[in-house]
Amino acid sequence: MVTVMNVVQVHEQRREAFERAFLERESHVHKAEGFVGFELLRREGEGAGEYVVLSRWESDEAFKAWVNSDLFKMSHRHADGELAHGSEVRHYTVIDEKVPV
Repeated sequence: MVTVMNVVQVHEQRREAFERAFLERESHVHKAEGFVGFELLRREGEGAGEYVVLSRWESDEAFKAWVNSDLFKMSHRHADGELAHGSEVRHYTVIDEKVPV
């Protein structure tokens, strides 16, 4: 499994608009083959204004297929960069995972 984190910096005065845009967006990621899960995380305390867009995939190939898909383009067509002032995408391979039984 692969976890991809997009760490996004949002202008303090635009945080509410950023969250609203995310919650109201046209999302298609759940339709992508190999998609496992998604979370939008907001950092609390010092560093507020930092968000992590976290997605989990069966494989790196599944993630790359998503990024190159029409579904990805449809999901990101309104992401114009007005709300954020920087982002960094990080890829991780899951080495160990525990889930409730």
